[in-house]
Amino acid sequence: MSWSIQAVLPGEWTFEVCRTYGVILTAVVGGRQQGSVTVDEDKRSFALGIAPVRTRGAYSGRGWKASLYQDAVKSLQEALS
Repeated sequence: MSWSIQAVLPGEWTFEVCRTYGVILTAVVGGRQQGSVTVDEDKRSFALGIAPVRTRGAYSGRGWKASLYQDAVKSLQEALS
């Protein structure tokens, strides 16, 4: 299993690779965690929070990883606003 991050994260956001769930992106504002989104490249999908991704996404073709990460970041930003 090979994980990589294919996005530029906003502000102080962080990411970590979790062997169980995938890549966890965490929104950090002013040094405080605001929320997370989990990206599973194998399933080509994401889920809000730190949790297993249960559905298979429809991302394919050239640039699918970048689109997946951009959509995950956008989804978390929308949830936090």
